[in-house]
Amino acid sequence: VVRIGRDVTPLRGYEEAVKESPTGTCMIEEWIEGPQISTESVLTADGISTPGLSSRNYDRLEEFYPYVIEDGGDLPADITKEQRAEIDGVITAAANALSITSGVIKGDIVMSKDGPLVIEIAPRLSGGFFCTHTGPLSSGVSIVKAAIDFALGFDVDYKEYAPNFDKFVSQRFLFPKPGIVKEVKIDEKLKDDARIESINISVKPGDEIKEIKSHPCRAGSVIATGKSREDATEAALEALKGIKVIVEEA
Repeated sequence: VVRIGRDVTPLRGYEEAVKESPTGTCMIEEWIEGPQISTESVLTADGISTPGLSSRNYDRLEEFYPYVIEDGGDLPADITKEQRAEIDGVITAAANALSITSGVIKGDIVMSKDGPLVIEIAPRLSGGFFCTHTGPLSSGVSIVKAAIDFALGFDVDYKEYAPNFDKFVSQRFLFPKPGIVKEVKIDEKLKDDARIESINISVKPGDEIKEIKSHPCRAGSVIATGKSREDATEAALEALKGIKVIVEEA
């Protein structure tokens, strides 16, 4: 995703997007200001539950400009109970517009000045460890089970997927310098930190790390929990300091 503005012309944005597009086409979308929320919902004819709500982290948006790079997220999403209800309404309306009456729904929502708006919605589970790690850690609910039950034709009660609790969880990504990976070092002390739930490294010696232009360029992530939102985020950031990806110029 390329943002248009400053020194980035529409032509440059088009050329870069088309170059990476498997279909040779691209979309032009309006950039709407506001916090972005990743969602995971269970939808049935009787109602909707959204146990997965994550505040997407774009603290490094300017650093990676003009490319839109998400650096993890924080759960539960920093929104009110009323905003949660509004999101449920928007997801239900979007699903109905796509003739989806039941199933798991993943969404990306922006909380605009006019309320929640859909960036993306899809009838599938999320990637990026949301459905398997951060979501269940925060809510106590496994939406993967719902997806399996739907696929097998079992009856699904959406009420069973209401969040059981709100535990603070933070995910942050690893952004090494571009180059050829020579070695990956992980501080052994991280194994003793009870707040660290998961360390995922997606590069190995010999791999090439390219300039950060899209999410596949990220080299791994850390998932941490904490007594507060700040504690979880601090734990994730501290863990990243204990991971060294040594590279040499390509």
